Amino acid sequence: MIEELTLPEIRAFEAEVVVIPVGSTEAHALHLPYGTDTWRAQAHVARAVALANERGARVLALPALPYGVNVNFTAYPLTVRLRVETMMAVMTDLVRGLGQDGIRKIVLVNGHGGNRQPLEAFQRAIHGQVRALVVLLHPGGGVPASQQEGLWKRGGGIHAGEAETAEILFLRPETVRMEAAVAPVVKKPRVDLDAMGAVYVKTWHHYSDTSGVGDPTAATPEQGRRWIEASAEALARFLKELSDCPVDETFPF
Repeated sequence: MIEELTLPEIRAFEAEVVVIPVGSTEAHALHLPYGTDTWRAQAHVARAVALANERGARVLALPALPYGVNVNFTAYPLTVRLRVETMMAVMTDLVRGLGQDGIRKIVLVNGHGGNRQPLEAFQRAIHGQVRALVVLLHPGGGVPASQQEGLWKRGGGIHAGEAETAEILFLRPETVRMEAAVAPVVKKPRVDLDAMGAVYVKTWHHYSDTSGVGDPTAATPEQGRRWIEASAEALARFLKELSDCPVDETFPF
């Protein structure tokens, strides 16, 4: 983690890969804290970077960005939000700066659904402007299906459901109010948007009565531990492979 290192240590390390965790500060149903997405992204990255470096990789992680794109969460008080253009500008500054420092391999690990499309747009916008390969990943990417089978009792959920609740019960149990955890009432659109695979922005307070999507009531810290460890292992394998990959004119091909 770059914030824990000194100037001589940074110079001696000669990083091959830099990872940027990207989170959010927003409502997570009635039982999880606003910091959930940022803590999750940071935890997955910290464990994966440590594992990768133990195996000989040279990977550094930046501090997690705790703010995200939350244009559809404005009904909830003090949702901290960046405009899409601001997110893209922040990421452009970070990636250009890393490129000027000679970093050719940059991995974004995103913990918030609302950031996905802005970060994908940023990748398109920055392409050809920097020499670095910019990769976007999400926690849990690369975890084999066999390790996910039977893990969730009521489905992982996409927001403050069983999976995110289990993760925070493992990482920061003192912040979880399980007595307030309830299965939310989630509405389906009256037109066939989901069946068509349509991309659209959900007005979240009309979508869910608690701001959560997924039943959190069966979540346990053990589930969170298993999931985070499986995710970190998959990410560590990728980071080690990326760190070891030689850079030439056709990299990564």
